[in-house]
Amino acid sequence: MEILIAFFLILMIPLMGLGILISESMARNHRQSTDPQNLQTWLGVFGSAVMGFGLLGVMVLCAAAINIALNHADEFGLIFGVGVGLIVTVLIGTTGFLVFRLSSRLNADDVVGEATRDRNLARLRILGWIFVFLPMTLLVPAFLIISLLTVILVAAIVMILANAKRARQGQLLWAMAISVRYDMPLADEIEAQALTFWGKNRVRTLALAERLREGLSLPDALDECPGLVPDFALTAIRSGEKSGKLDSALREVATYHIRQMTPANEMFSFTWLGVYYCAVFGAIFTIVAFQMIWIIPKFKAIFEGFGMELPLLTEGLIDASDSMAENMLLWCPVLGLPILFLVVLLIGIYRGWGNIRSSALTRWFPRSDTPWILRALSFNVEAGQPLFEGITELAVHHPRSHIRHSLSAAEIAARGGNDPWDVFREQGLLRKTEVPAISAAERLGNLPWVLRQMADSVERRQRYKVARWLELVRPFIIVAIGLAVAYVCIALFMPLIKLVNDLA
Repeated sequence: MEILIAFFLILMIPLMGLGILISESMARNHRQSTDPQNLQTWLGVFGSAVMGFGLLGVMVLCAAAINIALNHADEFGLIFGVGVGLIVTVLIGTTGFLVFRLSSRLNADDVVGEATRDRNLARLRILGWIFVFLPMTLLVPAFLIISLLTVILVAAIVMILANAKRARQGQLLWAMAISVRYDMPLADEIEAQALTFWGKNRVRTLALAERLREGLSLPDALDECPGLVPDFALTAIRSGEKSGKLDSALREVATYHIRQMTPANEMFSFTWLGVYYCAVFGAIFTIVAFQMIWIIPKFKAIFEGFGMELPLLTEGLIDASDSMAENMLLWCPVLGLPILFLVVLLIGIYRGWGNIRSSALTRWFPRSDTPWILRALSFNVEAGQPLFEGITELAVHHPRSHIRHSLSAAEIAARGGNDPWDVFREQGLLRKTEVPAISAAERLGNLPWVLRQMADSVERRQRYKVARWLELVRPFIIVAIGLAVAYVCIALFMPLIKLVNDLA
């Protein structure tokens, strides 16, 4: 029985995980496939096989659980093993169902279908990597596996919930955009969308429809039902409604939001890079703590028995460990920095970095708000309204207090006949080289187009900056981790060399 279980874990599950990853990659690039019909058939067959494999495992383990309950109720190891096996087989069956479901939605062309497909692909990638690395549980101590899997599992759950939240927001944005474009009853369409949600999201969406029936404008109704759309979308919708360009504003924010859901972006890479290094730090700390508690005391006892001294590197490691143990209250903030970083990272991913309103954090990155400020102002200018009216609307309703302060200064300048773009530059929203281009466009009469192009340019620069910092920081982190691991390994290995040489 043990041999079959080991064979199942070591060979079958990783191969299945590899097949899931290959299927996920093929489905993600299905538009470049030369034969999409065969790909759809393959996904259906493979998903059915994996789902059947999982169901068979569940039935076998349920029968084993009944047998253990009747005959071996006092053997905790068997009960624990069957429980873990049930969790794994349920995951296998769920994964097969996702693959099979993906085969039927592979060629979806509507926005909601594409969002659902991207969300399922993200789930399949996470599950595939879990199955590939599952055999490590037989080779690595359990406490290390638990610590690593806890970090990865928490990050995966947050990512799945964040993707589901963004998909709901995109679905609602497109429903509103289509309703406004074709003069359909907005409250009725939103209520119909609410029936596709569940829990608090359904309650909030139904409340939104009720607010619209009470006569509130769409921006005010969304303001009373927070979380249904991102903050940047609410900013643009408010400007679009004020300028009579609500149709254009909704279509633009819906398109942008769906485009940002693709996992192949810089923030997605940054998130998993942070999760990876936090997991590595946790693994190193766990291994070193195990060595200091169980191995080093035995080294000390052996050397004391032979009347020898430990090497200097080992003594330094022991002194550092003792110092940390004696001053744990001082070291806790330092050791907690990776955990704090991971928590902030996951909060940002779930809420969306654009929805974080803490001025202590966001005031360091004022240009992160620049693109949608420029797009919102473009709606007002395109409608022929004075620029200061658009700035006033943003200064009153923008979700971040320091941006409201900057926009209020620009509003005062615009009402006084001065150039508000100079205030934007002084507040860090625009660069010195960008102001002349906007001023020239304002004189030539093509300001709306230039504002949108400038917004796209700022976003591209921000993406390039994130990618550049990722590539710059990565080698330094790898070198730092490598030096720390090398020091610990050498310090733990030198006592053996010294003992062999001295005894020889």
